[in-house]
Amino acid sequence: MSDTSVGSPRQLWGSIADVKQLEASSLSAATTLERVFGSGAASIAAWCALYARAEGEVERYQLWLDAFKHIQASRIPRNA
Repeated sequence: MSDTSVGSPRQLWGSIADVKQLEASSLSAATTLERVFGSGAASIAAWCALYARAEGEVERYQLWLDAFKHIQASRIPRNA
């Protein structure tokens, strides 16, 4: 049974495991990580990038690195 509630990560991909598909965007990955892991999202993205790099998966490494950058950029305080 699928989770279709509002705000669910399943709305973005179906499940967080779908990030293995290279068509996934880094912004979607970042958004889902923040919804699922909250303040730990940047650390998760960084570790995923590290593991992908170690495995020689260049496209996946870039996806996770870009997701990490999106998360970090969203946390920069903006002056009103």
